[in-house]
Amino acid sequence: MFSFKKLAFTAAVAFGALSTAFAAPAVTEVARCDACDAQKGVHGILVDLQVKLDGPCAQLGSLVKANATVDVVTELVGEIKTSISAAVVDVQALVGAEVDVILASATGTAHVTVVELTAVIAAVVNLVFGACGKVLAVVDVTVKAQIVAILCALGEVVGALLCAVFALVGGLLVGLSASVYAAISACIQVILTLNVHVLISLFGIVSL
Repeated sequence: MFSFKKLAFTAAVAFGALSTAFAAPAVTEVARCDACDAQKGVHGILVDLQVKLDGPCAQLGSLVKANATVDVVTELVGEIKTSISAAVVDVQALVGAEVDVILASATGTAHVTVVELTAVIAAVVNLVFGACGKVLAVVDVTVKAQIVAILCALGEVVGALLCAVFALVGGLLVGLSASVYAAISACIQVILTLNVHVLISLFGIVSL
């Protein structure tokens, strides 16, 4: 299901989509602002991201037909994408760091395990696509195509994050990708509905 050759190709696509979605100056600004967090391990980065996503994802998932408009969804998705993109920058900043830094747990007491890292990755993925699924269930048919495109772009940014994480720690934590795939099974149908190419390719997802 998972190989580093596939990851390299998928990552290139994902980061291309990410750079298209966000102008270079904005990404540079995020990198400068988050420079102080560069030594936080991947686990800590993702734990922080989950906290940042709780609010906007809850708002996105609470929309009803009357207010699930293009403008409202675009604003909430933009906030979510900004937080995820900042996390991608932070993860990429760990390339070349010591293993003790990369695998530091959020508590800083020991190396993070496959189980622990899977839990927080799945929490982020399930949070985002769970909200997307709720929007898809209520959105008016007249704007559904536009909403699907907005949510698909969000999914590609999530894909960029997973590519960054797997590229960084895939060789250090054996079985991580398979563990994550099992933990996000509830979101696979939403990923397929949105046709999120990065994640479909990364995990080798086929129709359910």
